This record gives sequence, structure tokens and C-alpha cells, in this order.
Amino acid sequence: MNIKDIIVDSAQYPLSDLKKFFILVIILLITQLWVLASSFDAAQLLIWILMLTGFIAGFLVNGYFFRIIEYALEDRVVLPDFTDWSTMFLDGLKVFLVEVLYLLPAILVAIFLLISSAGYLAAEGFELNALLLSLAQSKILELILNVIIILTQTHLPPEYLYGLVYLLVISPLFFLALGLMANYDGELRAAFRFREIFNDIAGIGWIKLITWYLVTGLVVLLTIVVLIVLLSYILSVVGLDIFYTVADVLYYVILAYFYLFLARSLALIYISGQKSL
Repeated sequence: MNIKDIIVDSAQYPLSDLKKFFILVIILLITQLWVLASSFDAAQLLIWILMLTGFIAGFLVNGYFFRIIEYALEDRVVLPDFTDWSTMFLDGLKVFLVEVLYLLPAILVAIFLLISSAGYLAAEGFELNALLLSLAQSKILELILNVIIILTQTHLPPEYLYGLVYLLVISPLFFLALGLMANYDGELRAAFRFREIFNDIAGIGWIKLITWYLVTGLVVLLTIVVLIVLLSYILSVVGLDIFYTVADVLYYVILAYFYLFLARSLALIYISGQKSL
């Protein structure tokens, strides 16, 4: 399957079953209920309970992401059912652990950056604790995005670009590690069989893998641009209160789409390498 076929298939996949799509949207909303509670000045105990609940619910998001890869490996083209929640939770926990281990150097650079830039951040109106809290993220896509946001601050010395470069290089290896783990029925150690990962890359082809990585990133970037333009238009038409509500809903709808799109796309590029071996 060429890159064009992978992208077209993956773009159509998320909306192939709207019921399952919106179940994922609801789970994503649950992961962020603590933010809504904070905006209404809820009791700190309630906020912490919702935050913990959201962190745990994030493992279900990861688990569903992983289940999509497993379905594709079984040549199943439908969105997975939301069943066997305990297995989905455990798979999501394993996906989270794999991500943290792969991204750990970039995460540590981001943490060091925030702590060392505390004075600048305070002067610019940023809360250090809130930024550090953004790294306490169980959902795989948001963790990557939050680290990127921190590492691309314009005031940073050039040395911090090393963390960003590492993140951009290691991310495709992390995603392929998830494909290999799915191929081994969720065995955690399989994600660190680097010889097999590089064999899979050889089967895919470096040029094809890099092209897939760049095109997938471009799709995400263009979608973000479209979202910004759409939100700007909505803001010009409706009031600020309605705007925030619409923006929140749109954000999680698009985020759910990204999860499904990326999981399917990752599975297909991984399978293309298996068929070449």
C-alpha cells in the first residue's frame, strides 16, 4: 500500500462508525473534566478527584488506539468495539509506559527548561505548576504535543533544540514499537526489541517511513490551521461564552479524529513493512 492509499484510507476510517467515534469523544471529555471544574472554582478535592479520574481514563484512550492497531493486523477494517474494558485499560497503561521510556530524555529536558525558566515564565504571566502539570499526561498524543509546545518556546537557548530534535526523531520509532508490540499480542518487552524494529523499518523503507511521517504531520498541521480559521470565524459571529463552549467541543471532536486517523495510519504503514519482509 502506497502513502496516498494509507492516508486516504486512514482519513475515511474515523467516521466509518459515528457511534464509536463519539464514544471516544466522550472519554476524551471525561479526561479533562477537571479543567471545567477549575473554571467554575470547584473545591480542590473535587478537582484532584476529577484529575485522577481523567488520568486513568486516558489509559482507555491509549488502549483503544492500540486496539485499532491490533484490528488492522487482523485485517479488520472496522472501528473496534468498546468491550473488554479491563484489557483495553491494561493495554493503554503499557502504551503509556512505552511512550514515557522512549520520550524520557525529551521530557526531562522540558522539565529542566520549565524549572530553569521559572522567572521568565512568571514575568510573562505563565504558571510554572500548570506547565509542569501539562506533562503529567496519560494520553499519548497530548503528551507529545505538550512536550513540543514547551520545547519550542522562542526565548529558549539553542541547546534546548536537542530535546526537540530527539523527540522528532524518536517518535516514529515509538509508533513502530507499538506496531511490534501489537504483533506480539501486547507483550511489553516487544516494544524494546530494537533489532526487530529496525528490520521492520527496512521492510517499510526509510524513504517511505519518513514520507509517511512528514505527510501525517502535515495533515495534522493543516487540520490545526483549518481549526484556527474556523474558530476565528465562530468568534466573530457568536459571543465569547458560546465561543468557548463550541471551541471545547470542536477540540475534542478533532482530537478523537486524530487518534483514530493516526492509529489506522500507523497500523497500515507497519503492515506494509511486514508484507515486504
